[in-house]
Amino acid sequence: MFSISRYATGHTDNKSEKIAFLGIEKHSIVSIGSYGQLKNKVNRYYFKEGFDAMMETLEPEVVLVYSKLPEEWKAEYPNTKFVEYQDWASRMRED
Repeated sequence: MFSISRYATGHTDNKSEKIAFLGIEKHSIVSIGSYGQLKNKVNRYYFKEGFDAMMETLEPEVVLVYSKLPEEWKAEYPNTKFVEYQDWASRMRED
């Protein structure tokens, strides 16, 4: 699993260098964690930027997601299967 944040995507001078994805095969299975990243507007912005950079660079067949992604984000990539795993805190609230 790798982090897709403003640092992971290599944001410098408003450019995304996409260095975080070097060595990861295109059209593979990748794993990300969105837990706690979508509640804050700034974190959500950077997470989405990193997510889009990952999707455009790697074109993964499957994305395993710890927590959830907004449905509209997933709809932007109809050729990718998204598998979401409920985070621990949400599971504990259900009990």
